[in-house]
Amino acid sequence: MKIVLDSKMVYEKEGHTEETTIEITGQVIIKNNVLFLRYDETMDDIGTINNTVKIKDDEAVIIRKGAVSMRQPLKKGSVTEGTYHHPYGKMLMTTKTKTCQCSWNEDKKQGLIKIDYEFAMQGQHVGLCQLIYKIGGIS
Repeated sequence: MKIVLDSKMVYEKEGHTEETTIEITGQVIIKNNVLFLRYDETMDDIGTINNTVKIKDDEAVIIRKGAVSMRQPLKKGSVTEGTYHHPYGKMLMTTKTKTCQCSWNEDKKQGLIKIDYEFAMQGQHVGLCQLIYKIGGIS
């Protein structure tokens, strides 16, 4: 299934914004009213990362395994803690989720996931992250 991921990172201390759009192939599984979005991502000089976004209502978990590992729970209006593992070690990641929503049309096999959050690494505020997953040809 075709997935378009638009991501926007606003790094407040450095004063710059990083925007990327990638097109990938992935899989959607719905089990007990929970949507699971799975896809692989290849990062230059790092390797392949297996990604899973698990979302229901206003809660989600982003799980990454492989060259970079992460488990980040998200809940709209709440502060949550997760972990981020990269080649240089493990870091604590804290998020305050502003938006966490999902729509899915089973008949058309199309959907949209929007997640916005503020984040900090090791207690230091980093900035804002916006993720928009367009699934199955939605524009």
